[in-house]
Amino acid sequence: MKSENHVKTDNLYVGDGSLGVRGSIRASDQALGGLEMWCHGVMRNLMVCVFLVVISGCGVRYNTHVSGLAVPHEDVRYYYIHSGVDGISRSSLEFQEYHGYLKSAFEEAGLHIVNDIEAADAVVIAFWGLGDPRDETRIRQAPIFTPDYQVAGYRPVQDSETTYFRYLFLSAYSLQEYSLEDDPPQLWQLSVTSRGRSGDLRRVMPILVAAGQPYIGKRTDQAINRVISDHSPEVRRLRETR
Repeated sequence: MKSENHVKTDNLYVGDGSLGVRGSIRASDQALGGLEMWCHGVMRNLMVCVFLVVISGCGVRYNTHVSGLAVPHEDVRYYYIHSGVDGISRSSLEFQEYHGYLKSAFEEAGLHIVNDIEAADAVVIAFWGLGDPRDETRIRQAPIFTPDYQVAGYRPVQDSETTYFRYLFLSAYSLQEYSLEDDPPQLWQLSVTSRGRSGDLRRVMPILVAAGQPYIGKRTDQAINRVISDHSPEVRRLRETR
């Protein structure tokens, strides 16, 4: 029989001013459980924050394919760019924007773009555009995480998206032969293509130009795959100097 000095309150025994051992252990377990849950929450939020910082720093990555063909033309240094796109003249704002990207890329390659065709050694006909949108479905393997953030396995996840074919094509001709012949021989040609979710060609154009810049006027032995970020130094330079 308990005396008046012992009072039971929520499984904690208080007697003579001291906590019972059983109550102390239970309170400690509850405190530790709450602390563990809090730590898991903090870690989860921290991982999300780190992931977002990494993604924002890397920018959007574009997968491009570059292919170049060329014959010897070492003495050709000055180029005049003409639009090959129907309805787009040299005076159009669209041409002027893309012409700025191309001019910067040519200059990085040690070549020069002139606005007077009579001062040019060669003419470059520039084509660009978007293909029809295409709906695609793909299966990817998504990781399965344990409560302590270890990868326990993978599960298939189906993604559906609409993609666009984006392209830039440059074809260069000797000015003399271009003026005199209906079907002049090419000096070189460069094609840069990409397929992705963005159908905004203005957003993608500096990516295409940056991907093709190292191969302007050059021959590649095969199509080259290049992954370009819209935060990469070469893309930033093009946008700043346009």
